[in-house]
Amino acid sequence: MELLPEVADFAHRRRALGLKQRELAAAAGVSQSFVAKVEAGKINPSYAMMKKLLSALEARELGKQPRVKDVMHRGVISVGPRERVSMAIQKMRHANVSQLPVLEHAASIGCISERTLVKRLEQGETASTLGAQAVSAVMEEALPQVNEDTPLRAVAALMAHNPAVLVAKQG
Repeated sequence: MELLPEVADFAHRRRALGLKQRELAAAAGVSQSFVAKVEAGKINPSYAMMKKLLSALEARELGKQPRVKDVMHRGVISVGPRERVSMAIQKMRHANVSQLPVLEHAASIGCISERTLVKRLEQGETASTLGAQAVSAVMEEALPQVNEDTPLRAVAALMAHNPAVLVAKQG
């Protein structure tokens, strides 16, 4: 298992970010000549020094990644816990979505989804009985929340296990 990247990979990452050696050195708190010597293979840096350089590179790479705010849908459609399931179904149909967050006083407290409703119908519940219930009686756990500066890479990992992710801004 390789703990640190090869020096050639290190230089390639710096150039891919459009960083000059001087800029990377300043971000890492080392001299430009140190960066040049490391990239040229003239010195073998200590673990602590290499960690400084890699941390500076990773910080720049994260800064260049697309963020949630670049792709998120604004104007989230939600449902309240005391609303009837029939109303939630109407909202899902109208918006062409398969789940809605359940919000109470602007806080996410759960989620209602087509998947859950279909399961209940398969278990013998009638559509009229289900539709007359409060959303709180059938809701699932709340969707995960991230802030708008979260990298898309992190949201992709959440989406592997959740049908949606909410973006919270100032609470």
